[in-house]
Amino acid sequence: MSDGPIIAEGIKARAAHRKGPGVVRESFEASQHRRKSFLEDRRQNVSKQVVPDTRPFQPQVLTVNEKLAEKNKGKRGGVVLMKQEDDSKRESIGKIKKILTYFGAALILPGILKKPVMGGPQDTGSGSGEVKGGSFGDPLPQAPVVETPPPAPEPKKQEKLVPRSEMLKAAFPFSSMDELEPVIKERFRMLGKKIAPEELEKLRAYESAVAKAAVYVDPENPKTKDLPEMPPAVAALLFGKIIQESQANRMAGYPDSSYKGLVQIGDTMAKDHNMVITNDEKDDRYNIEKSLVVAGIEVRTAYKYWKNWGMAFWEWHDGRGGLQEIIDMYGGPVEGSYREFMQQNSLDAHKLLSDNGDKVYKMVASQTKRDSSQDYLYLIAAAAVAFRDYKQQVPALSSASQKP
Repeated sequence: MSDGPIIAEGIKARAAHRKGPGVVRESFEASQHRRKSFLEDRRQNVSKQVVPDTRPFQPQVLTVNEKLAEKNKGKRGGVVLMKQEDDSKRESIGKIKKILTYFGAALILPGILKKPVMGGPQDTGSGSGEVKGGSFGDPLPQAPVVETPPPAPEPKKQEKLVPRSEMLKAAFPFSSMDELEPVIKERFRMLGKKIAPEELEKLRAYESAVAKAAVYVDPENPKTKDLPEMPPAVAALLFGKIIQESQANRMAGYPDSSYKGLVQIGDTMAKDHNMVITNDEKDDRYNIEKSLVVAGIEVRTAYKYWKNWGMAFWEWHDGRGGLQEIIDMYGGPVEGSYREFMQQNSLDAHKLLSDNGDKVYKMVASQTKRDSSQDYLYLIAAAAVAFRDYKQQVPALSSASQKP
């Protein structure tokens, strides 16, 4: 038996296994049937791959690779439809949109969560608990703007006032407070001296000028370099002096009197301090600061002699010679220094006037030329205390209203 049939069958079996044509020729009908089946399968596959996009308002767009078409011009398949390229681009764009949407939501979502949802319940802000809904598309209501009130101004610190006892001790250093206060009140009542609140309020406008007068040194006047400064209790007496001399009227004495201004400066004293004397409104004596500086220099100069602030203020009214005459009334003519006599006998103005049954007080009161000199220092102290008590009880007005 020949091996040929066996070999032929083996070849057919291997060809069938490979699904290829093999070396065995098919019949013409079988070949045509197989070709038709192959082309039909191919058409079906192509139709599945090139399916138009049926999404609404998004017609299919086929991209032509122009470079490739130019290169293969005249060849089979010269114009190639790049459907796959178009799909890949669309897929990439879709991914980018998803990424942007994700990050955009991450940025916007916190702001949305802080606002009422459109169309949802919205708080009316009335505080009554009533809730109203808005329709979709309506503008969201704006939250009412609540103005934060400005912080309350800090309370003004109360001015530290000089104690009454220190003021009286400055005027009458050797007298007891228990004795002084009733005497001052009695002198005040006897004279019918009443200080109007308007006068006390005016004094607030003079506080800076008084503070300057208490320490001022004239650079052109070497005599002022060694003058002692007024302690606060003594400077407070200057307010009493202003009340006593002019009732806090800076134009006092205008136009006829020879004594003018807050502290009634005469022509002679004004010339000694190089003040401009015009006897009209431009006269330096009507200048608050200049007149108080002169008063401060005069009182501080007098203190250098008396070593007693009360006697220094009293000298403004009577002069040094007048005070020496009053001291002579106390115990006869004084031999030597009047200042030493006062210090050795522990005398101040009150002791000098009230000892021996008010002997000196009555003698001075009987001399009309002295113009009530016996009560001058008492009234200064009383007015100074009155201003001190007024500041304690009545708060300061605005700076705009504190005008002389």
